[in-house]
Amino acid sequence: MRNLPSALLLGALIVAGCGGSELKPVGDGDESASVRSTEKVQCGAPTPFCPDAPGCHLTRSCPQECKCPPNVTVCGTRVCGKNETCCTGQPFPEPTCIQGDICPISKREFKKEVEYLDEAALRRTRDQLLHYKLATWRYTSEDEAARRHLGFIIDDVGPAPSVAHNGQTVDLYGYTSMAVATLQVQAREIAELKAELAALKAELARRKRH
Repeated sequence: MRNLPSALLLGALIVAGCGGSELKPVGDGDESASVRSTEKVQCGAPTPFCPDAPGCHLTRSCPQECKCPPNVTVCGTRVCGKNETCCTGQPFPEPTCIQGDICPISKREFKKEVEYLDEAALRRTRDQLLHYKLATWRYTSEDEAARRHLGFIIDDVGPAPSVAHNGQTVDLYGYTSMAVATLQVQAREIAELKAELAALKAELARRKRH
């Protein structure tokens, strides 16, 4: 009983020492810690998938986002290869990498609310495509020796059938369909001009005979 006060005093000092320590958020100032750790940033939301690919990392903002270089295509929980395209929506139950540049699902059985473009809609699509400014560029991840790319810049176009829903990538199927619409309109216009020219030639020949 004589040693009881000393034991109580020692216990109080230990509690005070533990209670006085400051908890530091994991990862603040620790650049060596992995940003993919769910303990890194507490956002109250699941940590998004971020592939273990060069240049890919999770942001420190809330909610967290996965940032990758333009040459890395994140598709669900995997990364598409060099010659693959990430296809989403029906009939794929989850994002799927498909060999080639276009998601090849176009059968009627996989679609609903199908509406064909009338002449006015075709002309609007043609006019929209003709206003695209084409440019050449290199991606920021490429060096000066890389071959320059040709196409349009999404920032110059805004929402359009040629832009994917994520606003970051080109919808090549939509882009190609816009070009087809343009060809269809121009083909009809050329046919009309040929008919008018043929009528004028016939009228001129008739007048010469008289």
